[in-house]
Amino acid sequence: MTRRNPVQPEAGNPRKQKAKQDYETIADRVRSIAERIDKIGEEIVASFAFTDPNKRMERLRQIQTEISFGMLPVNSWLEMRRPRGTAELVRDRVEYVLREAVQCAGLEIPQYVGGTKHLTAETSPGAMRTAALVVTTKILASHLWDWGGRIETEDTAEVDLGKLRNLALRTAKNQSKPSEKRQSPPEEQAWLSAPDIASQYEVSLEVLRGRLRRWRRRNQRGWKTVEDRSPRESRYLYRLSDVMPIINEIKDKKRPSNARRKKSSR
Repeated sequence: MTRRNPVQPEAGNPRKQKAKQDYETIADRVRSIAERIDKIGEEIVASFAFTDPNKRMERLRQIQTEISFGMLPVNSWLEMRRPRGTAELVRDRVEYVLREAVQCAGLEIPQYVGGTKHLTAETSPGAMRTAALVVTTKILASHLWDWGGRIETEDTAEVDLGKLRNLALRTAKNQSKPSEKRQSPPEEQAWLSAPDIASQYEVSLEVLRGRLRRWRRRNQRGWKTVEDRSPRESRYLYRLSDVMPIINEIKDKKRPSNARRKKSSR
């Protein structure tokens, strides 16, 4: 019978690992956790390379601690970006499968002796309990993968305020040179909501929404609908490079009215 050691964390260059952690996004973290949860069943089987149930449970507790700690920034993101209770629900589902994995590792399961699966005349209660847990982990891992995609989409749409200010200065400078052709900088490829655009460029939200509503009827590109959103989040996102002409037009029409207001006040 072949014996297999429990799955160990992948070793590597500490500097490379640190560099990877420095650039890891929340979406990357969620996907990494989803992969580990998807392999919980394999970890339980591998832990049976130890005959001592305490050692098996210790191995799974270590995994439990690592995944729980890794979920902290994810939970913080959900608390800030999603309705109350969402983060708690995800956290409880993750903690349930981790606690159950520890308990399964402490059971007597003849089918897993030696750290590999093999058939026996009768399936033990522990093996059936572990099989049920594996189904739950697969569903949870798939759910976390979906969250990773949503988080990545929303984080990509965010643009640093300082970059937007620099973009506004460059846009104003380029308006004086209409004959020059230029490529849109990376910031203009960002996807923003109407309230975000109105706030950053100091234009009327009501006027902007009206213009964008008419613009959407004539254009199939440059905007998209946010399917998974909270009641407070905007329904549409707009690519900044596509709606900049609308923003500039609103700002141009705003200037004469301000001049007339100052003149009348004299």
